[in-house]
Amino acid sequence: MAVALAAPAGEFSIGRLELFPALPSRWPSWAPLEVAKLATSVGKHCSIVAIPSLSEEDARRPNREHEALVCERTRIVSRMKATMVRLGVRGVNIKLRKAERDLEHLRTAEGAPLPPNTLAELRRDLSR
Repeated sequence: MAVALAAPAGEFSIGRLELFPALPSRWPSWAPLEVAKLATSVGKHCSIVAIPSLSEEDARRPNREHEALVCERTRIVSRMKATMVRLGVRGVNIKLRKAERDLEHLRTAEGAPLPPNTLAELRRDLSR
Protein backbone atom coordinates (compact mmCIF):
# COMPACT_ATOMS: atom_id res chain seq x y z
CA MET A 1 0.00 0.00 0.00
CA ALA A 2 1.53 3.32 -1.06
CA VAL A 3 0.70 6.82 0.01
CA ALA A 4 0.00 9.14 -2.89
CA LEU A 5 0.04 12.89 -3.24
CA ALA A 6 -1.66 14.07 -6.39
CA ALA A 7 -0.09 17.50 -6.57
CA PRO A 8 -2.13 19.64 -8.99
CA ALA A 9 -5.62 18.33 -8.36
CA GLY A 10 -4.74 16.06 -5.53
CA GLU A 11 -5.46 14.53 -2.25
CA PHE A 12 -3.52 12.58 0.31
CA SER A 13 -4.60 8.99 0.56
CA ILE A 14 -3.57 5.73 2.09
CA GLY A 15 -5.26 3.03 0.12
CA ARG A 16 -8.80 4.32 -0.23
CA LEU A 17 -8.75 6.57 2.83
CA GLU A 18 -8.74 10.26 1.96
CA LEU A 19 -6.93 12.31 4.56
CA PHE A 20 -7.19 15.88 3.26
CA PRO A 21 -9.42 17.76 0.83
CA ALA A 22 -8.42 18.11 -2.80
CA LEU A 23 -7.64 21.81 -2.52
CA PRO A 24 -3.84 22.26 -2.31
CA SER A 25 -4.23 25.69 -0.69
CA ARG A 26 -5.98 24.03 2.26
CA TRP A 27 -3.31 21.43 2.96
CA PRO A 28 -1.38 22.02 6.14
CA SER A 29 2.38 22.43 5.62
CA TRP A 30 3.05 19.33 7.72
CA ALA A 31 0.59 17.13 5.80
CA PRO A 32 3.09 15.16 3.66
CA LEU A 33 5.19 14.33 6.71
CA GLU A 34 2.19 13.25 8.75
CA VAL A 35 0.94 11.02 5.94
CA ALA A 36 4.39 9.45 5.67
CA LYS A 37 4.53 8.89 9.44
CA LEU A 38 1.05 7.39 9.43
CA ALA A 39 1.89 4.98 6.62
CA THR A 40 5.21 3.88 8.07
CA SER A 41 3.74 3.50 11.55
CA VAL A 42 1.50 0.74 10.22
CA GLY A 43 4.48 -0.86 8.49
CA LYS A 44 3.67 0.17 4.95
CA HIS A 45 5.95 1.65 2.32
CA CYS A 46 5.33 5.34 1.74
CA SER A 47 5.96 7.44 -1.33
CA ILE A 48 4.74 10.83 -2.46
CA VAL A 49 4.11 11.15 -6.16
CA ALA A 50 3.47 14.28 -8.23
CA ILE A 51 1.19 14.04 -11.24
CA PRO A 52 3.21 14.75 -14.40
CA SER A 53 2.20 17.62 -16.68
CA LEU A 54 0.64 17.04 -20.08
CA SER A 55 3.94 17.74 -21.84
CA GLU A 56 5.76 15.22 -19.63
CA GLU A 57 3.12 12.60 -20.34
CA ASP A 58 3.30 13.36 -24.05
CA ALA A 59 7.08 12.95 -23.97
CA ARG A 60 6.62 9.44 -22.55
CA ARG A 61 4.15 8.42 -25.27
CA PRO A 62 6.73 7.09 -27.82
CA ASN A 63 8.32 4.82 -25.20
CA ARG A 64 4.95 3.47 -24.12
CA GLU A 65 3.91 2.84 -27.71
CA HIS A 66 7.19 1.01 -28.37
CA GLU A 67 6.68 -1.16 -25.28
CA ALA A 68 3.15 -2.00 -26.41
CA LEU A 69 4.37 -2.98 -29.89
CA VAL A 70 7.15 -5.16 -28.47
CA CYS A 71 4.66 -6.88 -26.14
CA GLU A 72 2.27 -7.49 -29.04
CA ARG A 73 5.05 -8.95 -31.20
CA THR A 74 6.16 -11.22 -28.36
CA ARG A 75 2.59 -12.39 -27.79
CA ILE A 76 2.09 -13.20 -31.48
CA VAL A 77 5.42 -15.01 -31.85
CA SER A 78 4.79 -17.04 -28.69
CA ARG A 79 1.36 -18.06 -29.94
CA MET A 80 2.81 -19.11 -33.30
CA LYS A 81 5.57 -21.12 -31.62
CA ALA A 82 2.99 -22.86 -29.44
CA THR A 83 1.03 -23.80 -32.55
CA MET A 84 4.17 -25.22 -34.14
CA VAL A 85 5.03 -27.23 -31.03
CA ARG A 86 1.47 -28.54 -30.77
CA LEU A 87 1.74 -29.85 -34.34
CA GLY A 88 5.24 -31.23 -33.85
CA VAL A 89 6.89 -28.86 -36.34
CA ARG A 90 10.58 -28.28 -35.56
CA GLY A 91 13.46 -26.31 -36.99
CA VAL A 92 11.47 -23.26 -38.13
CA ASN A 93 12.34 -19.72 -37.14
CA ILE A 94 9.04 -17.90 -37.60
CA LYS A 95 10.65 -14.50 -37.05
CA LEU A 96 12.49 -14.64 -40.38
CA ARG A 97 11.09 -12.95 -43.48
CA LYS A 98 11.16 -16.21 -45.42
CA ALA A 99 8.94 -17.93 -42.83
CA GLU A 100 5.74 -17.06 -44.71
CA ARG A 101 7.16 -18.60 -47.88
CA ASP A 102 8.18 -21.75 -46.00
CA LEU A 103 4.73 -22.34 -44.44
CA GLU A 104 3.58 -24.28 -47.51
CA HIS A 105 6.37 -26.83 -47.11
CA LEU A 106 5.98 -27.47 -43.38
CA ARG A 107 4.87 -30.90 -42.22
CA THR A 108 3.56 -32.11 -38.89
CA ALA A 109 5.38 -34.76 -36.85
CA GLU A 110 3.35 -37.42 -38.68
CA GLY A 111 4.41 -36.06 -42.08
CA ALA A 112 1.03 -34.54 -42.98
CA PRO A 113 0.76 -30.96 -44.25
CA LEU A 114 -0.45 -28.30 -41.85
CA PRO A 115 -4.25 -28.15 -41.48
CA PRO A 116 -5.80 -25.41 -43.65
CA ASN A 117 -7.26 -23.36 -40.78
CA THR A 118 -3.98 -23.50 -38.86
CA LEU A 119 -2.10 -22.46 -41.99
CA ALA A 120 -4.47 -19.51 -42.48
CA GLU A 121 -4.05 -18.49 -38.82
CA LEU A 122 -0.25 -18.60 -39.11
CA ARG A 123 -0.38 -16.49 -42.27
CA ARG A 124 -2.56 -13.89 -40.54
CA ASP A 125 -0.20 -13.79 -37.59
CA LEU A 126 2.84 -13.40 -39.85
CA SER A 127 1.20 -10.50 -41.67
CA ARG A 128 0.85 -8.61 -38.38
